[in-house]
Amino acid sequence: MKNKLILSVIINFTLVLLLVFTIKINETKVYSFSGENEYFVIEHGEIIKNRKFEKISYSNFQIKNDIPSKSYEYKMELYFINKNEKIVVNMFADKINPSTGISLTNGHLLQNLGRLQTSASGNVYRKLQDVSNKNIINNFYFEISFITYDGQEITQTLKLDVVEIK
Repeated sequence: MKNKLILSVIINFTLVLLLVFTIKINETKVYSFSGENEYFVIEHGEIIKNRKFEKISYSNFQIKNDIPSKSYEYKMELYFINKNEKIVVNMFADKINPSTGISLTNGHLLQNLGRLQTSASGNVYRKLQDVSNKNIINNFYFEISFITYDGQEITQTLKLDVVEIK
């Protein structure tokens, strides 16, 4: 009788632990983000993260200054700094044919920003699971690097303000 009681307590305790662990694993975190500096404004951003799904998106992006003159290539990244490591969760790069002598325009850049708003998935990018919740809030960045015809690389970085909603 005593053994059955002990076994019953152990099984119940194990089930409770399993339930708590399962709820914690499937917990969804939602964050909002925005940012502004002398180059860019990003507003109405959101990050949704749980064990099976993650998404980063924003609804408003503005370029406040002109693109560096004679730029023909650029790369945009959304990334976190986590334990001194840059964790890129989304990236897009594009270039125009330098032989045409045409430089990048704000319109060209803005038309491709939608490609950066998709969820971070696949083998190219790291998962949000690799980033601690603290570093999502404190260490989220948007960066654009331009390459000009003379080989100069110009990088503009915006630290984003992140707030946990849920």
